[in-house]
Amino acid sequence: MTRAKKRLLLALFLNQTSLGVYLLLIGAVLPLIRAEYGLSYRLSGIMMGLQSAGYFVAGVTAPLLPRKIGIKNSYIILLNLALIGLIVIMLTGNPFLLLCAMLMTGISKGACGNYNNAIVSSISGNSASLLNFLQACFAIGACIAPLIAAACGSNWRRAFMVEIVFAGLILIYSLGMKIGAGDYPVADQKGGADFGFFRSKVFWICAVFLSCYMAIEACIMGFLVTFYVDTGLVNEGRAQMLSVLLWVAVLAGRLACSVLSTRFKPAQMLMVMSIGVAVSFTLFIFGGSIVPVTIGSVGLGLFMGGMYGTAIGDVGDMLEKYSMCMGMLIVIPGLVSTFMPSLIGVLADLWDIRRGMMAIFVLIVLLLAVTVVDVRNQKALK
Repeated sequence: MTRAKKRLLLALFLNQTSLGVYLLLIGAVLPLIRAEYGLSYRLSGIMMGLQSAGYFVAGVTAPLLPRKIGIKNSYIILLNLALIGLIVIMLTGNPFLLLCAMLMTGISKGACGNYNNAIVSSISGNSASLLNFLQACFAIGACIAPLIAAACGSNWRRAFMVEIVFAGLILIYSLGMKIGAGDYPVADQKGGADFGFFRSKVFWICAVFLSCYMAIEACIMGFLVTFYVDTGLVNEGRAQMLSVLLWVAVLAGRLACSVLSTRFKPAQMLMVMSIGVAVSFTLFIFGGSIVPVTIGSVGLGLFMGGMYGTAIGDVGDMLEKYSMCMGMLIVIPGLVSTFMPSLIGVLADLWDIRRGMMAIFVLIVLLLAVTVVDVRNQKALK
């Protein structure tokens, strides 16, 4: 790999880390934002849902924008939306502007996720190991976010400022990256063949799996600290530390998958991880005290950690062939993950946050079902 390619990968990994910081930082300080701005669970859920809606917008626009202004310009512009969103949240509690800000952070995450996964897949020859390491970088950022929140205490705006400075420095470094013509497939280079992946059963298995996974992740990570605090398990400071512990487990899971992906097939790994998520979430919801809930949290991190990278690695050939494939794997899951946080917010307002989050069990059942279909499909292809 050339020096320029190595620098490009480093820039992508750093930006993925920054994405983890700002996305989880919002969830980490959400109880403080809710208290200061007087937000209901419902509005908080809609905010998280609109962030996921941003993934949908990005899935449509991110693959098309590079043919107009180039991949590097597209990357830098859409990356900056996250910083703008954080600044808006810092400045106003106006519900409409808060929703717009969350939409911008979602667009930024979805677009950069699209570019990062497609470019790393192209450069590495569809390496599941590097794709899982890319997701591990997100987990590193997610581990950093609660630490920043805990260090800044009740001053959540200071925590946002730390991330803005951190992201700004990475952005300056990213200005020097060089993305070659073959590193990202531009949409108009494939013509009418761009949507040929819709005829693939493997694509739809991956799309449904990612829909369930991303919705579960959006709900758990968005309401995690709120769940810890509002159920009376721990105070705010300890809730941040539990959040760090969960993301350390996510990081460990992603690094483990980077190694295990060379030994086991994606379908087998996804089946084991889905069963682990089902058991861990049950313990998380019904544990009732800090010890079982902590064990459930760590289990969720370990088993969810490698899901995204492993699933994407399973369709790596299509990512190279079709420029819109990665976009659709953001658009379709984005629709589901837009709806679920809003539903949980509504249910939490009606009852409480614990019973609101029980709606996630529906997604877990679907997750298990689609992994069974995936295993059978892989056997049929032999």
